Amino acid sequence: MKFVRLKAFLQQAYQAIKLVICRRDLPENPRWRKQHYPYENCWDIDEFFEAARKAGRDSKLYTEARRIFWESYWRLLGRYRRGRPFFEVYEVADTTLRPVRDRERWVLENIVASAMAHDIVPPEAKAYTYRVYRRIYGPLVAK
Repeated sequence: MKFVRLKAFLQQAYQAIKLVICRRDLPENPRWRKQHYPYENCWDIDEFFEAARKAGRDSKLYTEARRIFWESYWRLLGRYRRGRPFFEVYEVADTTLRPVRDRERWVLENIVASAMAHDIVPPEAKAYTYRVYRRIYGPLVAK
């Protein structure tokens, strides 16, 4: 019984706040005006990965979703060297856009979790990415 209440509470809290990422190199979101996002290259994280999954493995959107996953993953591990700026991040609660600052790790964790939940990442990557990293670079040290 407690688990059911907790699950309902978490679903309600999750629906109340959405994370929106924006950056000029993201694909255009066809519904950005309807959702009141700042510009056309803004996506709700879950919407982005869901749309990529529905578009299929051969689509440009799917390729971009995988790129965003791997970029976020390597940023989390402190090994990202590409030089792209971090995303502009907004929380959407009650259709109000609020900027999110100084929570980069939290945003990256949400991107990685969402990509894994929507099967953008192959199953073997879900299980072995940490092991491969450890084999290549040695033990992971928290910063």
